[in-house]
Amino acid sequence: MVLETERLILRPWEETDAEECYKYAKDPQVGPAAGWPAHKSLDETRQVIKDILMAPETYAIVLKETGLPVGSIGFHHNDLAPGEDEAELGYWIGVPYWGRGLVPEASKEMLRHAFEDLKLKRVWCGYYEGNEKSKRVQEKLGFKHQWVNENVPVPQMGETRIGHVNLLTKEDWEKGNLEFLYRKVTEEISKVDFSKLWEGFKPLKFALYNETECFFDGHFIEKTADFCANTAIKYQGEMIAIWNVQQALSMPIFASKMIHEMFHGFQEAEGWDCWPREMEALYRYQYTEENLSIKLRENKLLLELLEGFDPEKYRELLACRKYRSEKFPYEFSYECCGEEIEGSANYVEWQVLKQLDEKEADKLIADMRKTMLQPEFFFPIRISGYYTGALLINAMIMAGGYNYGPENRPVIKMILESENPGSDINTGNEEERAAVSAALASFLAESKKIVESAVAANEVVLTGPFEIGSVNIYDARCYNGYITSRFFLMYLENGEKKVIRDNYVIKMKDEKTIETVYRWV
Repeated sequence: MVLETERLILRPWEETDAEECYKYAKDPQVGPAAGWPAHKSLDETRQVIKDILMAPETYAIVLKETGLPVGSIGFHHNDLAPGEDEAELGYWIGVPYWGRGLVPEASKEMLRHAFEDLKLKRVWCGYYEGNEKSKRVQEKLGFKHQWVNENVPVPQMGETRIGHVNLLTKEDWEKGNLEFLYRKVTEEISKVDFSKLWEGFKPLKFALYNETECFFDGHFIEKTADFCANTAIKYQGEMIAIWNVQQALSMPIFASKMIHEMFHGFQEAEGWDCWPREMEALYRYQYTEENLSIKLRENKLLLELLEGFDPEKYRELLACRKYRSEKFPYEFSYECCGEEIEGSANYVEWQVLKQLDEKEADKLIADMRKTMLQPEFFFPIRISGYYTGALLINAMIMAGGYNYGPENRPVIKMILESENPGSDINTGNEEERAAVSAALASFLAESKKIVESAVAANEVVLTGPFEIGSVNIYDARCYNGYITSRFFLMYLENGEKKVIRDNYVIKMKDEKTIETVYRWV
């Protein structure tokens, strides 16, 4: 068996490798850290190759550029890993090649080999106290610390040490392995008939990334500041979808969400001109009981229309929307833009699930029913637009003559131009209006608490002035001159994009300028 990575060949050891092996194995910085003494002679190295390194599933780490071995890596069974479905990973590399990422590169391929080819379920790995290099390698590979062994015998060194034991299961490897996930998502996306999703929409390339890595178009690439959030970006002259891998998702759901982001790239490429001004709306959107009570009535109508098209209910929906467009023009316009951009992408996501997994599609509809009828889910208002937008598009399609092209958007605003102003609008009963009012008060109180707690803790992570780039707009809040952002904040320093990753409360000097950034506690 021969394995290959971008820079390495992993192949079985040969007796003719003795001289190259001895060159590195004689260095006292190599063997003792792993529990074996430095080689004293070339003959000793030859014997070690015959007796140990030529064992099954032990490989020489060979540089492609030279064709020469510079280290060793392999699996073996012992008391820690006695079963057929598990093994312990061991490795070493010559000192001149430390710090070049070769051991992590070789280990990643070995782990792929373990879980995909050898069908192992668990891979163990350990290090002795003080071996920080090996500790960091195992952390990067996703191993989880299990326990510490005191007074571990190290027979070849004639001493005892403290040993740390780590484990990586197949399930955890699959969750964290970008290349594996990329292949699986690609396979799932290939099952989707894009012609049934949206007129003219075709799949885009995509990238997966985490805190340290980025995988795109079959290769690991440099992770730049542009890889931030789940969205679509312009990369190397083309629109691509990107996804931050943080939690395990079933493949149908993962594919549907990846296609959701692809659709945003499609919108950008097609020239949709109805993108909401998110940062502006954080400051300008005003939450009022009347507006949101009518919106609650609209949501009920949208869910009823989901069961089957009813012209009377559709006309009432349009009347409600016409009223809000005139009474609350800024808020309504912002909502429409969000519904058009995010709602259409969510509509596409829904159609994907209907193709890949009907049960997951049904769960999505069940979640729509639950959230759209609860006023607390109106806050922040942007979130509710994912579902209302999807169902609004569904209703307009059922009504006939829906425009799939990029022009004249938002479509609902074009439709409302021919509607007469409504006067007799259902604003909900007293109980519903009270529920909206209570949800609004709770949202404002929670926003106040978040800001005041962060300011009181005074854990300052950044002091301006800096131009704000972007926040996690999905559930961002604005309260009394402060903005909240979960997971990240992008800002500009001398024109260069900088990203910090955590939860933050940001004191703004004005709508574009950061004064102070506090950690959100």
